[in-house]
Amino acid sequence: MKLLNIQNRIAELMTIFTTQIRAATAMRRTDINHVAETILVPLFAEVYGYKNLKNLNFTESENYPGIDLGDEVAKVAFQITSTTKSDKIKDTLRSFVEHELYKKYDRLIIYILTERQSAYSGRDYEKIIQHRFAFNKDTDIWDYRDVLKRVVSFQTGKAKRVQNILESNFGEESEPLIREASEPRTETEYLNLLEIFLPDTLYIADLVLDRAKIIANSQSGVYKNRLRNDCSTREVVRAGLEQRGLTFGVDWECSSNHILTFHNLWDTNIPLRQVVDETTIRLLSPKEFYEGDENHERLLKALLGRCMQQKLYHQQILWQNEAKLFIFAEEDGFPVRREEWYGKKVGNRKVYERIMKKNKPDEILYRKHLAFQTHYKYYGNNWYVMIVPQWFMSYDGYKQSFYGADKISYLKRKEKNQHVFNHLKFIVYMLSHDKPSTLFKRRYPYPFLSFGQLLSFDSAPFLDDPEWRAGESKEERKKMEDTEGTLPFPIEEP
Repeated sequence: MKLLNIQNRIAELMTIFTTQIRAATAMRRTDINHVAETILVPLFAEVYGYKNLKNLNFTESENYPGIDLGDEVAKVAFQITSTTKSDKIKDTLRSFVEHELYKKYDRLIIYILTERQSAYSGRDYEKIIQHRFAFNKDTDIWDYRDVLKRVVSFQTGKAKRVQNILESNFGEESEPLIREASEPRTETEYLNLLEIFLPDTLYIADLVLDRAKIIANSQSGVYKNRLRNDCSTREVVRAGLEQRGLTFGVDWECSSNHILTFHNLWDTNIPLRQVVDETTIRLLSPKEFYEGDENHERLLKALLGRCMQQKLYHQQILWQNEAKLFIFAEEDGFPVRREEWYGKKVGNRKVYERIMKKNKPDEILYRKHLAFQTHYKYYGNNWYVMIVPQWFMSYDGYKQSFYGADKISYLKRKEKNQHVFNHLKFIVYMLSHDKPSTLFKRRYPYPFLSFGQLLSFDSAPFLDDPEWRAGESKEERKKMEDTEGTLPFPIEEP
């Protein structure tokens, strides 16, 4: 009877899982879906044998388009959702096709965190799929009952492993996903979320480009941008502008045959006007565009990323596409770059430095850049940019150094939380304050992005500094005294 007891306990734990998801959904707590994704990875690996399953929102990029989990070996992908409607199924299928995920995955499964409908009509599903990948409305829309049906066939050892996964997340000694918070001693805590303000108007229009002609022209050897036949629409737009003798910034985005930007497309003086159909220009508020549509929200986040690239380019903070980082670049040919900033007092921070070879002082060993990641979040009717301070090592001022990983690992081991917070405050300052013009360089404030304050809350658990830092030496504590970001670069590598 041991197996029966295990099966009953698994059913009970899956019921707890589903009930907590339903409660969170009723409270409009969509963030719980991300927690559920993490729990389902080991569960599906054990129940269905998908041993190479990964949470793509963590391993690939935040809000990975169309799917949440993927096993490239088994060639199966999962969309995890608490939405049961057929429209959600269609949106997922469209996104899967639009991003050509069928080239990597042969099968798509949609897992409903609550409970799927009794039936799905499947109307228009095949029109979207067009035989590109396997999807059956009767067998590929799952919920907790599909897991339980599978578990019934397991022997005791395998069933016990499934139980252990669920016990660790929903058992008697685990914390519930939703619980009443206690009232411990608290203090103010700052998150790495900076409020970001968008323009009131978003411009959308249809593109008017002869794709085949532009690609053919690009391959003639006359133009800089040589395109492949399967290139993106964005690449075609850039090449189309080049072939007209025009250039433009990066702060615009494409979706299918549409372009969206905060630039006024009615203005005949901007180059983008030359590649759109003026009769299709539409004006929307950003909220009208993204509200209630995950694909539109993802597209707006991509546009915000482009705007950030354009804004920071003029501050000589470059987008390093391979590493997906903003890096502080060399300025005016100087071997060291320092930036002055203001907190409670004036600070001066080294953000770039050439490191020379010890045995050949005239040769550069590598270049060290302060850097940061950005992610865009929409919470409670407000937009935020998440800032993650990083380091980057290059060999030429942009391309990643072969030896960079070891050096970055060393720097991170030496840094304390206060160092990272200092980096964060400094980066926030740089985002919020445009550099002024000089006698030799004219600068213009970027018009489309502005920033508020770092998000903070007063209910963070209190940390008793004397207790948790008791093991630090006086020298270590001395390094932590400057809380305004005037600390030098962390200790140099040996």
